[in-house]
Amino acid sequence: MNLYLSDVLTIFSKSNIDFNDRSASFPELDLLPDGAFIVKEANKKKLRYNLQVNDLKYWQYHRYNGITKIGLYDKEDGYTYKILRTVEGALVISDIIN
Repeated sequence: MNLYLSDVLTIFSKSNIDFNDRSASFPELDLLPDGAFIVKEANKKKLRYNLQVNDLKYWQYHRYNGITKIGLYDKEDGYTYKILRTVEGALVISDIIN
């Protein structure tokens, strides 16, 4: 998993990304998962797992999928408010596993 993520971030470092534009996107983004986990042991008495969440603070490194980045649309003003929530994303994934 770490090797895969390292390879993807290497691809990202070679991509032309406009970091001033929070809406900027690039096709390679689909290669980067918001999170991943490896279950080491799971039975009635014990659950051991390794959890990793994309906590990079670049807006462009996240998709709007409700884990690490969400968009909330306000009908009154017609604006979508964007929220980056990497810590909360880790909690959501952990909650799903537990």
